[in-house]
Amino acid sequence: KVETPDPSSKKITAYCDKVLKTLLNEEYIENFKTCQRIIDSIEMPTDDQIKRGKYTSELKEAAEKFLNK
Repeated sequence: KVETPDPSSKKITAYCDKVLKTLLNEEYIENFKTCQRIIDSIEMPTDDQIKRGKYTSELKEAAEKFLNK
């Protein structure tokens, strides 16, 4: 379990710096780009559709197709 410091804590700056360092890693950036391409490959859902399981299923199918190329 990850303990998140309280926003008013003195530890929050170091915690945020660690998160940012992780997210700015080149490998993570490439993974996020891949995820964005997968999301973009299916039709944009409405606010109502995004809450339903069908959208999740379509997204999973798109990811499987993309990753199995």
